[in-house]
Amino acid sequence: MQARKKDAINYLVNSSVFSDQDVINKNFANFDAGNPKQKEAKQQALKVAQEILTDQPVNAIFTGGTGRGKTHLAMAICMKYYRNQTSKEMHVLELSAVINSDESQF
Repeated sequence: MQARKKDAINYLVNSSVFSDQDVINKNFANFDAGNPKQKEAKQQALKVAQEILTDQPVNAIFTGGTGRGKTHLAMAICMKYYRNQTSKEMHVLELSAVINSDESQF
């Protein structure tokens, strides 16, 4: 199971649309919540992550100015999800990888 989680994270890193690979290293632990609004945003993002992990329906929109932490928190949610996946969710990710690789052949 650990190897499959690592594969999922590697898939995210290697197939990422981000040109800056530093984005992949963003997580909740290294988010600098320097003011009350950023602390509130982090708490909301943690709540979204928990809801995703417990299979609750989630609709999230990240808004705010440049440098406010939107990308950081979005990646933190993604990484928390990838690190806590179940095998059922992993199969969906693997299927996605196969579909994406097949599309490149058309």
